[in-house]
Amino acid sequence: MAEFWIRIDTGDARHLAEKLHKLAHRGVPYATRNTLNDLAFEARKRWKGEMEERFILRNHWTVGSVRVDTAKGTILATMQSRVGSIADYMGLQERGGTKTGGKHGVRVPTAVAAGQGVGTRPRTKQVRGPNRMSAIQLAKVKQRSGSSSGQQVAAAVRQTIAAGKRFVFLESDQDRQGMYKLVGGKRKPRLQLVWDMSAGAVRVPSTPTLWDATNETRRHLEAFAVRRIREQLRLAGISG
Repeated sequence: MAEFWIRIDTGDARHLAEKLHKLAHRGVPYATRNTLNDLAFEARKRWKGEMEERFILRNHWTVGSVRVDTAKGTILATMQSRVGSIADYMGLQERGGTKTGGKHGVRVPTAVAAGQGVGTRPRTKQVRGPNRMSAIQLAKVKQRSGSSSGQQVAAAVRQTIAAGKRFVFLESDQDRQGMYKLVGGKRKPRLQLVWDMSAGAVRVPSTPTLWDATNETRRHLEAFAVRRIREQLRLAGISG
């Protein structure tokens, strides 16, 4: 009876097994951690884009407030990456809710503050520099007791002009409470409401920019994971 002998060299198999063992204990955690971080930075990029597209931004602070906490370590159960904002008001913008004001109500900029026409709704531009709260200098107005609302407004306008100012705070039954700008000549000045402070609280609608950004990022999870797994396979000397 004929006999056949097959010699098997197990060196390659052991070598491959060692690579797989190394991949399982080191490569997979690294691939997972890097994927989580990739997703966080991608969400940050998309969130900034959502902010710039959907908000009227006065400056770069809101977009610049976004932060990423990266995943660390090699323990899969404790890994997490996070993206968020250090600006407290972004939570209210995201979820919606009620914004309350102080003694004189919530400060809401009008279309006039943005250089748009009186009564334009909604305001679609940012507040102009001279109309920002930090730039406004109010005239000190003395009110006389017993005067009618119209008399008080007229007196406030005269005192504002005399002080060489352009802005005055008016609290009247006939007009909306807030900061007004004097426009036109001194003989026949007109009042335009720049900051409306009539309401003690205003409803802030939900604008889920972070939610939309993270949902869109999740659609790319597989692509990020595959790239990072292939990276670890190459480092381990295993074609992938």
